[in-house]
Amino acid sequence: GQPSQVDYNTLNTLATGTGGQLLEVDMGAGYSAKALAQQFKSVIVNGLTINTAADPDGIIFPGQEFRHEIIITPYDAKAVFSINWDTPSDALTLALLTPTCELITPESAANTPGIRFNTDVRFRMYVIDESYLRNDADPSQPRSGTWRMVVSYPDEFLRARGPAAVAEVGEHYSYDALTDSSLKLDVT
Repeated sequence: GQPSQVDYNTLNTLATGTGGQLLEVDMGAGYSAKALAQQFKSVIVNGLTINTAADPDGIIFPGQEFRHEIIITPYDAKAVFSINWDTPSDALTLALLTPTCELITPESAANTPGIRFNTDVRFRMYVIDESYLRNDADPSQPRSGTWRMVVSYPDEFLRARGPAAVAEVGEHYSYDALTDSSLKLDVT
């Protein structure tokens, strides 16, 4: 909201009184959409008891595909895989390749129990429930192990923008994987 619409003193009291934090951002101060999303994600993750597996960023160009490996353990009850980027468009795609070699796409997720797909012009996200991770349909083949996030930028978006846009079509993006895990580490 606008500064005149936000009561920062009350928000700060609520945040500090509950062990949280108040984050003030100004889009005019140089935050890109991706950077702002990262700030929100950081605040949310810091307040949760789930584990984050990755949160790096990179740049992708039309025709490229990157695969990011994420380890899901037998102790993970839920997993969330997401990407976000700056330019509002449907340019980037996200698919998942499970340890049992199943390819999860937005289309297949719509018909698969235990998987939800969410999307908007700056993000793609899959939420994988425990029933899918355990593989309730075939418990002898649980889906723990190395998952691959397949991020791609199909060529058709370059063709739609024309050849003059070649130098400026790279898209900065970040990926993240969150797990709700019962695995705990106690270092003494």
